[in-house]
Amino acid sequence: MSSCRNIHGLIASSLYEPLEEADQIVLQGHLADCPSCAAEHASLQTLVELVPNEPIAFTGDLRPALHEALRHDKASKHRSIWAVCMAVTAFCIVVFVGLVAFLDQAEPDDTVIKIALNPLDQTLADARALATAGDPMAARTLLEEGIAQYAGSSDAAVLRLEIADLEFADFGRYKEAYDVYEVVREQNSEVWSQSSGAVKERYDLLTEAREDDYEPLNQIDRARSLGERGIPALESIMAKYPGRTLAAEALTTMVACVEGDGVGALENLRSRFTNPIAVAQLDVRLGEAYWQDDPERGRKLLETVADAPHEVPARMAKETLARLMPGSR
Repeated sequence: MSSCRNIHGLIASSLYEPLEEADQIVLQGHLADCPSCAAEHASLQTLVELVPNEPIAFTGDLRPALHEALRHDKASKHRSIWAVCMAVTAFCIVVFVGLVAFLDQAEPDDTVIKIALNPLDQTLADARALATAGDPMAARTLLEEGIAQYAGSSDAAVLRLEIADLEFADFGRYKEAYDVYEVVREQNSEVWSQSSGAVKERYDLLTEAREDDYEPLNQIDRARSLGERGIPALESIMAKYPGRTLAAEALTTMVACVEGDGVGALENLRSRFTNPIAVAQLDVRLGEAYWQDDPERGRKLLETVADAPHEVPARMAKETLARLMPGSR
């Protein structure tokens, strides 16, 4: 099954335009297997339907919301299209709530909407603006002050999650990020249960890397800085952690390093791979991609992987076939 990180771009694209057939198959299959992404998809669809299509004139200070969008655009060393889309979605939510409040009170001819953030959201927006401006330490200090102010409340837990984001994305301190997530998960179960799928996926990534003292994430960071020269190291990670979030992260990083887009990038990588376990995992992705224009070609490739002796890639191929061809195996 495609990882949540890899599927988020498809979710965002599907909200505004039809996907290509192969992408639509991958998306629907993932949503059928992943309640978290299915819930995110449904809520975003509802939001898009609610946001007005006609232009609206705004006044007031929208800088905090815009800073938040910039913050998510920066995201992290593990940035993705999804981060940008979530930031824009957050901005739309702020605008829509302000619009509803305005329409309840305004005269029909009014065209001005003023939007204000509550203290917690203002703290988050200010911290993200600082991080975007290149001062994550000041952002962390601001969040710590907020935690002291909201000590013992769920708002403090929300700010702790933001600190975990800084530790992961800006400082690369993976143990510290994991520890903060653990505090929220154990002490504030309600906040944790309501956190985004992206947060939980990041926690899963950290949990896997923790088994080897977070060295896999450090290796991915080093390989990313090398561009195409880092591909052999990333291939090794795919081979060592087959079918896991770390393998998906390594593949996503490699795709961003090579020429080509979509199938072309995957085929480019396959021509360079030498490890059979990494090749088999890549073939599962290629089989899904081929399905759009040539289902027979995709089926044969997936069946080849399913019959191969490598246990985890074989299972991945069988699950993909079952999703694309119900009743196949």
